[in-house]
Amino acid sequence: MLQETELIVLDAVRYSDTAAIVHTYSRAFGPLHLKVARTSRRKAGGTRPFFTPFSLLSVTLDFRPKKEVQVPWEARLVVCPSCVSTDPVANAVTLFLTEVLFRLLRNEEPDETLFVLLKNEIEAMDGLSTGELANFHLVFLLKLLPALGILPILESYRQGYVLDFEEGRFFPAQNAAQKADAESSATLFGMITAPEPYRYPLTRETRKAFLGFLTRYLSHHFPSVRDLRSPDVLSTLFAG
Repeated sequence: MLQETELIVLDAVRYSDTAAIVHTYSRAFGPLHLKVARTSRRKAGGTRPFFTPFSLLSVTLDFRPKKEVQVPWEARLVVCPSCVSTDPVANAVTLFLTEVLFRLLRNEEPDETLFVLLKNEIEAMDGLSTGELANFHLVFLLKLLPALGILPILESYRQGYVLDFEEGRFFPAQNAAQKADAESSATLFGMITAPEPYRYPLTRETRKAFLGFLTRYLSHHFPSVRDLRSPDVLSTLFAG
């Protein structure tokens, strides 16, 4: 029986001269891998151009639970943030976030709350300025923490405290290594509690350090996000 679901495109890899495998996170089925036709850029129409990272689609398919790869019957574009193709900052943060999400969600079950969160953030992208987009990936990850069950206990924060990754609470720094994380811990608390986190003031150095801190925290709880490739792209972009 044909079923319809919304999904978010995370990655696409070439399967053959005529087809690609697209990795997505769907509202109805969770992780969903699709085989779609590859369309030449010179050719009008076709399905493949829809399947770009952070595109939100409505797809009709004859879902077969035992099949690893599904074949969509029809795909309709719902949202595709234009800034991803026109703004290098948006493109870089999208590359990073889709890599994180692909690794985080590939074994997850369907989660309505999580899907709505992802959808809302993607829909918000085009309304942000270039300056706000520079913080988009950080705010995105911070908003994921409650859905992943690893939101720190914010009531435990005090100025100069650092986050204990295992306990999820803040405590006084005891040594130089812990003191080095004090600024990023303050940034985490500040951005989570800020009324406008996209506008939270960060220097290039602070943003880079905080991204490293956040990815370490995520990888502590989810080893699948270790050794990400895309943070290097962000570091290069924000270094100028």
